[in-house]
Amino acid sequence: KMADCISLQNKTREFLSKELYLSAEKVGGLLLCCSRNDLPNVGEGSHAVSLELYGDALFGKKEYLRSLSYYKQATQRRKVGNNSDIVAGLNSLPSYSAITCSEESELKFKEARCHIALKDITKGIRSLEMIPSPLRSLAMNLALGSSYLQTGSGSTLNALEAYKQALRQDSFAIE
Repeated sequence: KMADCISLQNKTREFLSKELYLSAEKVGGLLLCCSRNDLPNVGEGSHAVSLELYGDALFGKKEYLRSLSYYKQATQRRKVGNNSDIVAGLNSLPSYSAITCSEESELKFKEARCHIALKDITKGIRSLEMIPSPLRSLAMNLALGSSYLQTGSGSTLNALEAYKQALRQDSFAIE
């Protein structure tokens, strides 16, 4: 079963790389069925990866609201998987907002891109700001700077700081 899920994930990635979003969505639908139970929450073959790939297919089809929903589910599934050793009844519950790795920051960036595509720039900025600065990629910093500029007055200094960070990452970045 795990091998089947990994195979379907790879096929979905192949369709996404060729921008065949309808095909990726159809294979992704099968993938969601096979990865739902009895598999790990994180890593290759996991349901979190399947949810993210399905979200990518929907994003490619410009179905941003549906895509956002699947990215959020993938984030939640990843958080639960990373904290599976927590015993019920303990006072310390996992933090669902803290982003601790590059995979989580990529998911949060995908959520931000959905918000921005839906013209909800403020929510897009909030999603991007949740990503700790050391985990922000060049594309994330550029999107943050651009989003700050779109919100109007008061955000120019924030935009400049995001663009400075982007230039530190790559001095040829001129978005």
